[in-house]
Amino acid sequence: MKKKLDLFNFFFSSAAVVILIGVIAKILEWPSQDLLITLGLSIEAVVFALSSIKFVEAKKTEQGATEKTLSKMVEGLNPLKVTKDNDTSDELVVGETKPNISESFPTKNSTIHDSIQFEKYSISKFEKMNLINVSKDFYYQPDWFVLSEEDYDSLKKLIFQLFGKNLPAKSEHLFLKNSPIQLPDYSLSDLELLSPSKLSSKSLSLLIKSFKLAKFQDFLSNFILQEKNDEISIRLRKKTETQVYYESKSLVAGYIETHYKNKLIKAPLLSNVEALIPLKGNELIRHLIDIVKLKELDKLNGLVELTSNQPDLLKMYLVNKIGPIEFNTTTNNELDLLIPFTKLLLTLNDTIVAKNSLNKLLTLKINKNTIISLEDVVYYKDIQIYFGEQNEYNLSVNDLFTSHELGLISYFEGVIELIESNAVIENEAIRKLFGLNKHNTIEELHNKMNRSISIHQDGIPKAGQIAFNLLYKQFSK
Repeated sequence: MKKKLDLFNFFFSSAAVVILIGVIAKILEWPSQDLLITLGLSIEAVVFALSSIKFVEAKKTEQGATEKTLSKMVEGLNPLKVTKDNDTSDELVVGETKPNISESFPTKNSTIHDSIQFEKYSISKFEKMNLINVSKDFYYQPDWFVLSEEDYDSLKKLIFQLFGKNLPAKSEHLFLKNSPIQLPDYSLSDLELLSPSKLSSKSLSLLIKSFKLAKFQDFLSNFILQEKNDEISIRLRKKTETQVYYESKSLVAGYIETHYKNKLIKAPLLSNVEALIPLKGNELIRHLIDIVKLKELDKLNGLVELTSNQPDLLKMYLVNKIGPIEFNTTTNNELDLLIPFTKLLLTLNDTIVAKNSLNKLLTLKINKNTIISLEDVVYYKDIQIYFGEQNEYNLSVNDLFTSHELGLISYFEGVIELIESNAVIENEAIRKLFGLNKHNTIEELHNKMNRSISIHQDGIPKAGQIAFNLLYKQFSK
């Protein structure tokens, strides 16, 4: 390799050496000290002056991603410029040569910073730069392109009719999918119904199918579907409205049309519509139970009638809604609740569940300090209780319970008479539900007595109660 002397470096370094020698001469007080320092500094001044004049080779570079180049790129995206009639100014035609969009973007050899060269460009960025303008009536859902040509064309017309939005032509899907510009994420909220519109069952099915493809499963949160005179319509949902599904001429239909005609809106009876609505069948009845207020007696009594032919599970759901009931035997204020409560329990197929629910949920308030339940009632056929094979042992019921406890049954018999006189229910049916259609067994007396000892006697039995427990233990088997 041929070497060449660097003159600027030679003079720069030589002058530095002269200055250093001048400094040494200054310290040692040589006669030539001033001459050496002056000479060295002069050479340095000349070298620095000459080094300031420098020429470099200038290379002409292409400007990357300027407004002009981006504008040219945008001209190749004419399918995005959608007009009101959904025509495109520059459709992609097979065999036609189109500008190479990628050439307008920065490459690895571009002078644009590396952090920008691979950036995903979005429509919003170009709109902010005033380089592109997408019509507000444009709507793009890539999931809809799986539809057949016929269905897509029908959907295109339907979306424009209902929402005033233009879908791109199906032939433009590939271009839009591969575009370097990121399109916005269009959602259900972007579809605002222009006005109430009528739909054919075919159009409604297509709309439901399309919304399902786009994962708009909750579109009925925004819209209401109605059917009147064999015509289906779609409109905006009011805040107070809920879409429900039920059969016409049913108990549910009569109940809703009587009490919730303007709040619970019946959907068209179509299978694809039914699949979209959660409030139907048993769930609809549960909803009716949830929203009813106990003071709304007409609605409450209507629900009792409505659930009379429903599964026990739904009946018990309403029973627990009404109960527990603390019936005041002095004021009878809770009678309006006690009557539907009793009617509902009488419709249960499982009588054991009905009795247990009554025992659990119904109490009587006799006075300020006394509240009783059916478990406190003693209903034994005789005064004497006999044990042994030949009834050789006997105890009086009065030895087991106080006169007050033995008289509690009268309060429940009074309640039964009240229910019977205010509702069309047979006395025997009510007594059977209350468990007062037959006398207590020895086992039931034993359980009631021990309960009384625990509650009222602090667990300390009396002599007669001890004797009863001993005889019961010996002869109960």
